[in-house]
Amino acid sequence: MYPASQTENPRQEAATALLSSQTAEVMGGFLDGKLSAFAVFFDLPEAISNGRAGQLDDLYVAAGARGQRLAQRMVEAIAAIGRARGWVHLRWLVPEDNEAALRTYERFAKAASWKSYVLWLGDSAPW
Repeated sequence: MYPASQTENPRQEAATALLSSQTAEVMGGFLDGKLSAFAVFFDLPEAISNGRAGQLDDLYVAAGARGQRLAQRMVEAIAAIGRARGWVHLRWLVPEDNEAALRTYERFAKAASWKSYVLWLGDSAPW
């Protein structure tokens, strides 16, 4: 993704890059025929099991579509893809302060027993 000063339409360029990615998969969630959500996920090697696993990187539901279990249906659809591919699990990260998302996921998934860390690289580092 490019800073806004380097491109006329950074959102369009980011979307184009994502949709042309060789590794990312994008799923749309629809309510009443209207695109109301999207998810970005990956099929990755899973070293411990010597199998494959799914990584859900982004899941966004438009404000007007929240509360209708669209996020759950999208995760279930990605899980179905994973079952067909033989994934050992589907994992994703959730910000600790996103209480609504945490409540949603706790209805149908189990919290992982590991902690996540990030190492910011380049000029975008927050320190």
